[in-house]
Amino acid sequence: MTELTSLCEQLKAGDLSIERTFELMTLMVFDSKEEALSFDILAEAFRNASVGATITNMCLRYREVLRELACVANPRLSGDALDAAEEMIMACMFGLGHRSLSMPRLSAEMTAIWTARLIVAGLKAAG
Repeated sequence: MTELTSLCEQLKAGDLSIERTFELMTLMVFDSKEEALSFDILAEAFRNASVGATITNMCLRYREVLRELACVANPRLSGDALDAAEEMIMACMFGLGHRSLSMPRLSAEMTAIWTARLIVAGLKAAG
């Protein structure tokens, strides 16, 4: 979360574009060396309410940041459109963080570039 907060601060300061912010965020998602462990943790979250609550709270903080980023890309987003943007970005980041089993065709860097472009284009077209 600290790295994501740092990206947001750089974005607000004008040091990063919204597209570059999403690109770097995507690369952060790819950086996890514990992909298999995360599947175990998620499975435990469904079995154990305490673990589930911890993950839910972590996701709530992450979602707040995603909403802010969506609004930077498109300040007109509100209501259901903003909720949908949050869901879409969350799903993309979660899925991309677990992509190795699907044998991706693109490198992490190219995937991050295209992911950022496509997310920003979608956000700009919404609302």
